[in-house]
Amino acid sequence: AASLGYSTPQKVPYHNWYHAVDVAHCVFRLLNLCAAERFFSNVERFALVASAVCHDIGHPGLNNQFLVETAHELAIRYNDHSPLENMHCAKLFELVGQPKAAIFSTFDRQQYREVRGICIEAILHTDNVHHFPMVKELQVLYETNSDVFDVALHMYQTAQLDFPPREICDIFQEPDRRRLLRNFFLHFSDVSNATKPFPICKSWAWCIMDEFFAQGDREKELGIAVQPLNDRDKVNRPHSQVGFIEFFVAPFAFATVRLLP
Repeated sequence: AASLGYSTPQKVPYHNWYHAVDVAHCVFRLLNLCAAERFFSNVERFALVASAVCHDIGHPGLNNQFLVETAHELAIRYNDHSPLENMHCAKLFELVGQPKAAIFSTFDRQQYREVRGICIEAILHTDNVHHFPMVKELQVLYETNSDVFDVALHMYQTAQLDFPPREICDIFQEPDRRRLLRNFFLHFSDVSNATKPFPICKSWAWCIMDEFFAQGDREKELGIAVQPLNDRDKVNRPHSQVGFIEFFVAPFAFATVRLLP
């Protein structure tokens, strides 16, 4: 049912059903690799996978800045505040409200409130305006508990214990840190293409650049400023991806591996 809410790759080269499946698989794989069952509940993990499946549902292949700049109906509806992500959240819960897709129907009222809150917050945090504050929060989490993380990492690398040990789980289970980690799992998966084998990474990079260039063409047609990375006549694809990795992905990954090796 969720696949029907996404545009085809011909219309939206990157933010389509294939991307949704890729991100959902990445979330599932990360949750397993990080033994998240030791610090997340079943409801939290289920909510994150469901969020991943629908985190870009209905995406028009245009970014938030374009929607705001052109006074798009989504920008008007959501007061210029993360219009895409707000729409994705709404569409997720419209979908699961249908009998054929009622994946939360067996939950009691409290569980439903919890899962709804988790899904909304995680999807809203896929808006890149939250990226650098998230990286900073991850860095602070490590710095305020560096002794515990460093000892756990050493013992894990020397096969003296499994990760995460009880001391790390106690840290992760504090409410604010659970929230941070939940949002991290979806956002990291959403931008994780650069961490994958090069043929896969390149394929996704070319898809997102095609989508950027299509938006750039529309910006030229409308006579508005062409956003960086969107001008097919000026942007060098490989260089743009190197910049994205160095400036955006690498610091995120470095902050992550100190917490979740």
